[in-house]
Amino acid sequence: MFLDYIGEEKKLQAVLGLLKLKGGCKNEGKKSLYQNLVLRKVFNIIKYPSQQTRKDLSFFLNLSEKSIKLWFQNERQSEDKYSLRNGFVGFEINPLILYRICRDVAKQIVPKKYK
Repeated sequence: MFLDYIGEEKKLQAVLGLLKLKGGCKNEGKKSLYQNLVLRKVFNIIKYPSQQTRKDLSFFLNLSEKSIKLWFQNERQSEDKYSLRNGFVGFEINPLILYRICRDVAKQIVPKKYK
């Protein structure tokens, strides 16, 4: 079972690498319900995403890295909690976990009559 997970992760990383090379235009402006829900779920896991996690989120959500960075900054500020993060770089989330979060959110917001 663990080997299946590793194989699945390697395949996903290969596909992500190819799609990132392809590039594409980014959608700016107001975020969709799907984008907001995914960002909220990731924020509940980690408050300080690493640069790689921001890149993966920008790919999955079709947003710029800068807008994701600003979203996390604004969320942390609005939380109004004490922070002792001097020199803290951030945590990284596995792209497979990000994919599963996106998939779960998509399942939640799709009306049941379309399933």
